[in-house]
Amino acid sequence: MPHAPDPAYPDPAPNPDRCLVLGALAGLAILKLAMLAGQFTQTPPHPPLAFAPLFAASLALCALCAALLIARSHWFALPAALVTLESLLSFGPHKLYPGPAPYFAQTSAVYPVILVGSALIALLVAGSWKLVRSGGLRMPS
Repeated sequence: MPHAPDPAYPDPAPNPDRCLVLGALAGLAILKLAMLAGQFTQTPPHPPLAFAPLFAASLALCALCAALLIARSHWFALPAALVTLESLLSFGPHKLYPGPAPYFAQTSAVYPVILVGSALIALLVAGSWKLVRSGGLRMPS
């Protein structure tokens, strides 16, 4: 006779949506770390140094979001939304258009980062939406 699952011990099988969101968060964090390293080493093309605090805050939010996601907390949605918004500023598709402001790509050398970042943002949004809608997370008690 099969037994009912104990709510104190969640199913150890990985949830594909959680894995997708964790992967997107990790990818965005790696892109931000690479851009931050480019800033500090002045390796062209690098973003302006004034963006370093923004990248640092976003990395902290990525870590918080990943921890909340691993804990299966419904609260992960708020930091995920903030990471998404900041990532859109850094790697959004608007960067594919040339322009004089630092919010646009100054050179086509950053296009691979923008394309990969835009795809990771889309995966983060889609996976997060699916997780929240499917009830794959716990509401705080």
